[in-house]
Amino acid sequence: SGGQEQHVAATLFTPGFQSRVSGNLDHLQQRVSIEGLEAYTSYRYEVQCGDGETTMSGVFRTAPESGQATPVQFTVIADGHDTGGMYGSMADAMAEKMPDFVVHAGGMIGGSGDEWDKWVHYSRVAQPFLENSVLWPVAGMTDAQPARNFRSLFGFSDPETANTSLEDNTATWYSFTYGNLEYFVFDYSRDLFSQLEWAEQQLAASQAEWKVVSYHFPVPSAGGSGNVFQGQYEAFARLFEEHGVDLVIFGGNNIYERMLPMGSEGVKPVHYVTINSGGSFREVRPSPVVKGGIAQKELMFAHISIDGNRLEMEALRDDGTVIDRLELIKGEDGAYQAEIMEQAIDIDLARKLAHIFTGQSMTEDIAYERRDRAGEFTAIPPVAGESVGIRLHTGYIAGAPTRNVSRFPIGSKLVVHEQTDPSGWRTDEQVIEITGDSAELETIAPNGLTLIEGEIEPALELRVHLRMGERDFDTVTLRPTFASFISLAQVVLVRPFPMMTVPVQAEFIWKAIPHASEYQVQIGEGNIVNIVVDTTVTHHELLLPFELSAEQTHRWRVRGKNLFGVGPWSDEVLFFTGKSTSAELEEGVPQVFALRHNYPNPFNPSTTIRYSLPVHAYVNLRVYDIIGREVRVLVNGEQQAGHHHIVFNSASLASGVYQYRLEAVPEAGGSEHRRYVQTRSMTLIK
Repeated sequence: SGGQEQHVAATLFTPGFQSRVSGNLDHLQQRVSIEGLEAYTSYRYEVQCGDGETTMSGVFRTAPESGQATPVQFTVIADGHDTGGMYGSMADAMAEKMPDFVVHAGGMIGGSGDEWDKWVHYSRVAQPFLENSVLWPVAGMTDAQPARNFRSLFGFSDPETANTSLEDNTATWYSFTYGNLEYFVFDYSRDLFSQLEWAEQQLAASQAEWKVVSYHFPVPSAGGSGNVFQGQYEAFARLFEEHGVDLVIFGGNNIYERMLPMGSEGVKPVHYVTINSGGSFREVRPSPVVKGGIAQKELMFAHISIDGNRLEMEALRDDGTVIDRLELIKGEDGAYQAEIMEQAIDIDLARKLAHIFTGQSMTEDIAYERRDRAGEFTAIPPVAGESVGIRLHTGYIAGAPTRNVSRFPIGSKLVVHEQTDPSGWRTDEQVIEITGDSAELETIAPNGLTLIEGEIEPALELRVHLRMGERDFDTVTLRPTFASFISLAQVVLVRPFPMMTVPVQAEFIWKAIPHASEYQVQIGEGNIVNIVVDTTVTHHELLLPFELSAEQTHRWRVRGKNLFGVGPWSDEVLFFTGKSTSAELEEGVPQVFALRHNYPNPFNPSTTIRYSLPVHAYVNLRVYDIIGREVRVLVNGEQQAGHHHIVFNSASLASGVYQYRLEAVPEAGGSEHRRYVQTRSMTLIK
C-alpha cells in the first residue's frame, strides 16, 4: 500500500473438497482470510514458499466505502467452461482492462463441481485476471453440484444462518457494494422462492444509486432458452422494476443479447444482457418478451464503467473489438436522462429485425384466417370482392415450436401500406400494434378469386414496414398462407410395429409431422372398430396410464390435428399384448434390464419412474434438461435385482422437456449381463 508494508491479521483455512474420483482433497488448496485492510486502497501481495521464494504475486484494490461516489470498472463473463484456447485469449483481453473486480455469471467449469482437475484448469486459464482482480462467482448448474465444494472453494456462508459447516448444502446467494453500486447475485442451484424474499428485503433496503443483478440462466430470449428464474420470471421482473434495478446480466444461453423486455407503463426500464464467453453457440429465434435490443452469435465479455450518474457497458470480443455499447445517464430523480444503445459494428438493424429477432425471413410462414359475415373467424376462403376481416397469426403457425411467440419485436408496429389495384387484394393504410397476440386488419378480396389445388389465387400480399419508436424500416411484402390450407401429412407409426408383442401397459411412438399441434390416438381390441383408447396428446408418444387386455390382438392408428382441422389417419398396425403386469411380477426377478416410461406424462409436479434390474447392480439415475445439463440425481448406488420405482418431484423446475437416463453396471463376477444405459423423455407442464 503506497510502497509501505502493512501488518494485517491473516487466517489460513484448509477448505474441504470432496472429489468423486479421488475423495478428500483438502491438502490441494488453501484459503487466506485477511482483515484490517483500508477501504479503496491498492495492495500488492506475494505468495511465498517455505524457502522464501515468491511463487505468485499480484495487485488488488479494496472496495470504497458504501455510498461513496467513486468510479468503478468491472468485467462480466459467463460460460467459459474452462475452455483453454478461447478462454485464455478472453482472459488476456479482460486483464488488459484492469477491472476492479470480475463477476463470473455461472458456467465457470464444465462437468460438475466435484471434478478437481477442472477447477485447476479454470484457475490456470483465468490467471491473467485472477491475479489482479477480485473475483465474484455466480453459482451455475455445473459449478455448484455439490454446493458444499463451491461454498468451500470461495469461502461462502449461508446468507441467513451464516452456517459454514461443509455438511450444510445450502445456498450461495449474496450481495456486495462498491461505492454507489450494489451487486445482487442469485444461485441457480438452489430454490428461488427463498431468494425472492431475500431479494425483496435487500433491494428495498439498498441506498445504492446503481443496482446490478446476475443469475446464470436468462429470461425468455432470442436464444430460445432460459430457466426463466425457475418459472418466477414475472415475480422477479416486477421486483427489479419496483426497486430500480438498472442491469440484469445472465449467462447460460450461448449467444450475446441485449434486450429491453416489456415493462410496466411509467416504470424505469430494466436492461437485460446475456453474456457468452463459452465455446458454443445457440440458434437465434424469436423472443416472447423483447421490445428492443439485439441478439448475435458472438463470443464476448462485458466491461462496465460507472462514474457518478453515468454507466457505460461495452460488449467486446477477445481481440478488443467493441460489438455493442449501452450508455445510461441518470437525472436527480433516478430516471434515465439518456439511454444510448449502439451497435458498434453490423448496424443494419432492418436486417436484424428480419433475421435476428425472427430467426427467419419475416416474409415466410405467416398464417391468416378470415372473419365471416357473422363476425366469426373461420377457415372458409373469402368471397371475391367481399370486404373481410383478416387475422394474421404473427406467431409461429401450429406445429412449429410449442410456444406461440411474436414474429416481430413486441412493442413495435406493423404498418400496412395502402393498396388500390383491383386485380389484387386492396387495403387502406393500417397500423397494427405487435403485442404477441394475433393481429387483425381489414382488406378486400380481389375479383376473380379462385382456388387452385387448395391455394387461393391470387395469393394475399401485403406491403408493410416495421416501425420501432420513431424509426421506420425498409418495406417488404408479406405473403401469409391461408390457415386452412396448411395441410397435415399422414402420420408414420414407429412402435408397436406390425406383429409386435408389447407389455400390457405399452408405449406408442410415431413420427412428428409439420404443423400438427396435437395428435389423436385410437387403439382397438381385435379391430379398430372396437375402440378401447381414444385420446389426444401434444407429443409424438403415448404411455398408457392403464393396462390393455393381456394376450390379445389389438390395432392402433394416429392422425395429426391443429386449430383448423385434422389430417388423414395413419395406416392401421396390428400388435399383440403379452402377460399382465401382475403375472410378470409373480414370475419374480426380471429377465432383462428395463427403463419404463414415467407416469403420468406430461406431469406436474410429480411423476413416477420405474425400472427393472435382473441382477444386483450399481445404479445411476439422473435427470437432464433439453440441452443436456444435469438437474437432479435420483439414484446413485447399489441396488438388488428386482422391480424398482422412484418419484421425481419437479417443484423447483420450469416447464419443459426433460430426459432421464438410467445406467446400471452389474457387479463384477460372472454375470452374463452387460452395462445397461437407456434414456427417455418426459414433459413438465406447469
